[in-house]
Amino acid sequence: MRVECIFIGEELLRGSVINTNAAYIGKRLMACGFTVSAHACIPDSDEAIERAIGEALGRADLVLTTGGLGPTLDDVTRKSLAKLFDTELVLKEELLADLKKRYGNRDLSLENQATIPRTAHALPNSIGTAFGLVLEKKRGQGGCTLIALPGVPVEMKALFEEQVVPFLKKRYSKQLPLATDSLHLFGVSESTIDPILRKLEPLHPGVRFGIYPSDGLLTITLTASSKERLFPIKAALQNAFARNWFESQAGLLEEAILRWMVSHQKTLALAESCTGGRVAAKLTSIPGASDYFLGSFVTYSEQLKTNCLGVLPATLAQKGAVSEETTLEMLGGLFNHTAADYGLAVTGLAGPGPSDSTLPVGTCFIAAGERGHRPCVEKYSFPFGREKTQLLATNFALGLLYQILQK
Repeated sequence: MRVECIFIGEELLRGSVINTNAAYIGKRLMACGFTVSAHACIPDSDEAIERAIGEALGRADLVLTTGGLGPTLDDVTRKSLAKLFDTELVLKEELLADLKKRYGNRDLSLENQATIPRTAHALPNSIGTAFGLVLEKKRGQGGCTLIALPGVPVEMKALFEEQVVPFLKKRYSKQLPLATDSLHLFGVSESTIDPILRKLEPLHPGVRFGIYPSDGLLTITLTASSKERLFPIKAALQNAFARNWFESQAGLLEEAILRWMVSHQKTLALAESCTGGRVAAKLTSIPGASDYFLGSFVTYSEQLKTNCLGVLPATLAQKGAVSEETTLEMLGGLFNHTAADYGLAVTGLAGPGPSDSTLPVGTCFIAAGERGHRPCVEKYSFPFGREKTQLLATNFALGLLYQILQK
């Protein structure tokens, strides 16, 4: 089965917006048992859209597009789809009524959003006005299904999970492998996991393996004809990486931490320096974070480390802001100023410029622990540039915290 994805938007081609939709859709389609054959990124023009989608409809069994479904002048995807599928755009009163119920009568763009190709099936958008669209194209003995989704990532993801996944599983149930599973790891590299997978692969013919790394996290996907064939492989990997795997449907450490904290009725506070609040941002991106997360001290300067967390000036002068001693005093300070059951502190040299420290750029210290217990502090080296260092420090901090929770 051939699957192609087309991402529409001038902003993607210019690089002013990162195409996160491509990574998300590819990963989720793989988890559903599909293999993507091709990606294309095209501008918001009738000619480009009609050419790219028209060519894809001639060779693919399933085409997914994102972008161009909004109400502004550069949103021309619906018009192009109507032409490609030899139909006209019509105002669907039932769709307009739904939008007015949710957004009122003041927004004149609602009629535009409720105007779709006559033969399209609309997919409800729970958090926006742009409907997803499903259209069918006859071709010889078979045909092609096209699913068009809005380009705004948060809307695209909601539509994909709520509408597209159930549709695909129902529509292609006979063509897909019967079973897929994933194992999520933190602090494990591709070079570490690859030799183990190479040994497992010949022992389990017919099972498809996939490795997807992302800034200190790694997901292994397994696909086979039955769930039973995946059990021994997943068990072997969990045993080999007992301290590094975590349970999360979305493959997010922050989701796993939330589930643990809420189920154990514990609370958490942070003290961040080099990560600049990224750890807190990750934790609060998951609904329900307020049930356990108290907040974060983002103490970027030495002055705030002392004034807010009580880090001793002598420690900063003798050991430096990036040191095991300072990190532990940051952790102790957050326990002194909050009622948190657990704490996590991060400090480091994100670079790229020089500093007073003799430590190399990319050095980070992370401390985590439970109130009243001896904390764990680790030193890491992330010499990969400022943004990469911050991302890795964030994920390794969450990983260290998760290891402590599992103990």
